[in-house]
Parts: sequence; structure tokens; C-alpha cells
Amino acid sequence: MTPRERVLAAIGHREPDRVPFDLGSTPVTGIHRVAYAKLRPAMGLPDREPCIYHQMQQLAVVEDDVHQALGTDVRGVRPLPPPNWELRITEHEGFLAYADEWGIVRRMPSDGGLYYDLWKSPLADARSLADVERYPWPSPDHPSRFIGLREALEQARKAGYATILGGISSGMMEMGEALRGFGAFFEDIAGSSPIAEAIVEKILELKMAYWSAALAEAGDLVDMVMEGDDLGGQT
Repeated sequence: MTPRERVLAAIGHREPDRVPFDLGSTPVTGIHRVAYAKLRPAMGLPDREPCIYHQMQQLAVVEDDVHQALGTDVRGVRPLPPPNWELRITEHEGFLAYADEWGIVRRMPSDGGLYYDLWKSPLADARSLADVERYPWPSPDHPSRFIGLREALEQARKAGYATILGGISSGMMEMGEALRGFGAFFEDIAGSSPIAEAIVEKILELKMAYWSAALAEAGDLVDMVMEGDDLGGQT
């Protein structure tokens, strides 16, 4: 079986020749930069400084020689950020920090930090639906997001791999937690606050706009799409 045939058989509930294998095509199948830096020499591959594609989790871009050595079956393609945002990392009082395209600020220790934690939530002080509506939300379907997307998918399909297209953010609940702050968002939910509902509705609206544009651009080359959410606590 080709890698794509193997994946399509598995998700079609047919038995493939072996279990399909993915590494790094999505943020939930990725590998941390520290582990990746150790993996390359352990496999007898040249030592290289990892390139980070997921800043918060510090996930490394998996390079072609690693894919070939491991025999992975999937290739992931992700949209680009909007044109009015670029990554800027600052250092202050022992922490590295950055604001993502949503205005969410995260930080990690400068010395030995492994990933970025939520630090500042831009809608923490929202008091009304108007506060949510007037927030400068990122553009989900700007043409610049899709530069090179179709070409990357065509290349993966031509090489025989299954393709997965990533989204613009994590899920509605997880984004709500980050935008509003964990405590305030959980209180909103418990109190049936319209603010939580407005935030989740807005994220859904932006996601729908993104997927409509992305799949119109290259849906014929996409085998799977990536959407995931996370809501939980200690109890």
C-alpha cells in the first residue's frame, strides 16, 4: 500500500497492511524541539537546530529525512498567519513572551523553559457583548493565508502521502479559555453569561469563514482536516 492508501483504508474502517504512522502533521501529533533535537542524532541523521512551527508547544518541523527514515504516511499543511501579524518574542524578568495573532499573550521561563503558558487574556475585562464585538479579531480568510497551500498539498499528493489541512486555531472552548482567562470563562459558563456565548459564537464564525475559503482553495487535495478542542478541570 502507498501511504495514502494505508491511511484511507484505516479511516474507512478497512484493515491496512500496517498501522498508519504520523509525526508532526498536526499540533497533537507533533514532537517537542528538545526531543526532536535528540531524535536526529539517535537515528544517525545530521544534527540540526530545530525549526519551530508551533510556538506555544515548541513543536519542531519534522524534516524530510526524518519522515523517510521513520516511514511516515501523512503530510500536514497549515495556513499562514494574517499579514498584519508577525511573531515578536520579548524577554523580561526571566521570561520570554509573545502575543499571538488573537492577542493572547503567553510566556515561558527564559532559562530551561519548555513551552509557553497563558499569561494575559485580552478579553479578561470584557463586560458586555459590545466589548466582544469590537475586539480586533484576526482575518480568517485573507488570501495571504493560502499562499503556497495548494502547491504543498499537490506535492504531498503526488508523492503518495495522505494530506491533512490545519485550521486557524484550537477549538472554541479552548480559545474561549485563553481569550477570556480560565477563571472568568468557567464563571461565565457556570453563570450562563452571554459573554462566553458571544466569544464562542465569534470563534465559530471565524472558523467557518476560514474553512469555506480554505476548502474552496484546495479541498480537492485534502484527505483530512484538523479541528480539536479541550475543556476540562481537576474534577
